[in-house]
Amino acid sequence: LQIEIPLHLSLRGVRVAHCLATYFIGYIFGTTAIVITINEKVLSLL
Repeated sequence: LQIEIPLHLSLRGVRVAHCLATYFIGYIFGTTAIVITINEKVLSLL
């Protein structure tokens, strides 16, 4: 019982960390894609 509780918490922590990492990476890629698109539109206007 003393082993299962920390293991359960650590697995939950890993799951939360994985969700945060996935969200963070998706946010970075999304922002980068938007910036690249804006830069391309600005360059095409020039």
